[in-house]
Amino acid sequence: MVATNGATTPKLCDLKPLDLTRNEVHALFELRDGELFWKVKHKCVAPGDLAGGPQSNGYWRIKINGRSYKRSRLVWLYVHGVDSYPRFLDHINRDRSDDRIENLKLVTHGENQRNRSWGSSRCRYVYREGKRWRVRVATNGGRLSLGRFDSEQAAIAAVKQWELTVG
Repeated sequence: MVATNGATTPKLCDLKPLDLTRNEVHALFELRDGELFWKVKHKCVAPGDLAGGPQSNGYWRIKINGRSYKRSRLVWLYVHGVDSYPRFLDHINRDRSDDRIENLKLVTHGENQRNRSWGSSRCRYVYREGKRWRVRVATNGGRLSLGRFDSEQAAIAAVKQWELTVG
């Protein structure tokens, strides 16, 4: 957290290294199709129980020794033996609850921002603003407005044209 004028605001990234090893994760869990299942009795769960639960933001979290971990990071550690820190894990299909290893990709913060959904359209970067459609794309320098359009189709066409020009 960063203090500004007496108020605290979250930093751009509060990502911290995991304090677990691959061996510890292997001792606690069995990985099946992107989901972790307890191997040991732990408080109110039995061996074979699905570990963790979904959060309101769509990510699954698992509590171990009083600390909460994103399931995707534990899956990455389980398979690759190394923490994803300081990089981010991108869900390729954009489903935050799909932690299959083939759906996880190691990315920088900027790359992760470019893949996020900004609004209500079926196309990323396009969202409804009043009666019009607005396009804001993510770049290395932040977000860039491509304008407002009368139809969703025109806005999507503008995104496609921008994607062709930036490669």
